[in-house]
Amino acid sequence: MSNIIETNLKLQNGYNVHVNDGYLDTYKNDILTFLDDLDEFKTIDFAKNIMMGQEIKANNTIEGIVDDLSIIDEVIKTKELSSEDRKRIINLYHGYEYILKNRSINRESIADLYELLSDGLLDEYNLEHTSRYHREAPVYIKRNSVMGGCPYTDNMSKYYYDPMFDFDKNAFYGIDVNDIDEYMKSLVDYINDDSDKNSINSFIKSQIAHFYFVYIHPYMDVNGRTSRTIAMWYLLNKEEYPYIIFNEAIAFNKGYEENIMKSRDRGDLTLFLKYMMISVQKELEKQYLINNISNNYGNYMNKELKQIIQYMISMKGTITISDITSFYNNYNTKKSPIKLYEEMIKPLLDDNVLVKERDTNKHISGDMKNAFININSDLIDVNEKKFKYLKLDKFKR
Repeated sequence: MSNIIETNLKLQNGYNVHVNDGYLDTYKNDILTFLDDLDEFKTIDFAKNIMMGQEIKANNTIEGIVDDLSIIDEVIKTKELSSEDRKRIINLYHGYEYILKNRSINRESIADLYELLSDGLLDEYNLEHTSRYHREAPVYIKRNSVMGGCPYTDNMSKYYYDPMFDFDKNAFYGIDVNDIDEYMKSLVDYINDDSDKNSINSFIKSQIAHFYFVYIHPYMDVNGRTSRTIAMWYLLNKEEYPYIIFNEAIAFNKGYEENIMKSRDRGDLTLFLKYMMISVQKELEKQYLINNISNNYGNYMNKELKQIIQYMISMKGTITISDITSFYNNYNTKKSPIKLYEEMIKPLLDDNVLVKERDTNKHISGDMKNAFININSDLIDVNEKKFKYLKLDKFKR
């Protein structure tokens, strides 16, 4: 079914941002059906809990920065900043505090938010070419790597703002500096216009704003985290708390950058939004299962141990200690298999949250054999019909 909704958000090539809303109906209905009786996800407490740990981690992970949950907690608690990566953590924390306390999304408040998120992270060149409201120089972006100015020769500069001239399919340019104010005004107007509330739900609108801020690229750097935080801000204002998990959805599901790049050509965000909705539902399904296991376990389970459960749920096929270690090391400070086993896997085995199925022929350290492990299926008590993307068969014994 086709139901094209065109926004007033224009691109520099003459197209406007638009969505085939009819095509997305199935995915919207899937999420709404899944969330129908899950009131635990529909509270500000759920949102805050997700934001101040998992989402800080995920927002940085999207840009290739891996933080341990324990480090995030330590930085928030002590405000100790020994590295730039820790500065990124506290900046997001301050940014999230700001959007929780301030409802109004306008040019001034966006500038305030950007100052919090970028504090101490801009190099000298970027500082010299950034005002309070926008950059004052061209910017070329390649897979989250920002390079000021055009990376090509002067005689090619005539192509600089031509969106149809593609130097690199994995790269793009921020819009012309002289157009930033106009485009940002359109974005703010769009965010604050509720006239389309019956045709595009709040999550979709938040992600259109997310895309459009990235498209404008109003600053020299820290645009990605700012765009995603503005989307979160909008969701908080609309009290659409379950969707706060969308940064984690991006971090765990491939296709984020590719879908943004494809959407730039003609402003059709349909496939980007499909990707976002499917990815978010996957993470909500995981969160529901993690909560179910934790509740049935009955004792306190800290964030790091829940994270091991999350990783096992995210992995496909049979799982060994070495497999979990490889997965863990993609998202955290690297640990050896024996260290991860002793710190995070063994406690779950001892408490019968995880069960060892059998040893393998290989060793993880000395006489310690690698082993196949699984989640204790006795702790899983859910309605399997609720799950569309998460397959529970692998946890059955």
